[in-house]
Amino acid sequence: MNFVFQRKDRHNETKNDVNRIPQQEYTAELKEQAVKRAYDVRSIGRIADELGLVKRALRNWVKAAKAGELNPAGAK
Repeated sequence: MNFVFQRKDRHNETKNDVNRIPQQEYTAELKEQAVKRAYDVRSIGRIADELGLVKRALRNWVKAAKAGELNPAGAK
């Protein structure tokens, strides 16, 4: 069997040509609940895995909550 691999010429690509995963939007309620669980369990990684979140996102939410900058309930 012969396999043919095609390589994309990245020099001719623009930002719009690249296949990207759309950025997720989360409700303020989910963020608040995730942050509370992270405080209770004291494990950002475990809670992020349970909720299907990127660990960095939950870490940022916890940091914002500590600074009092997490979106209030009802906000997007």
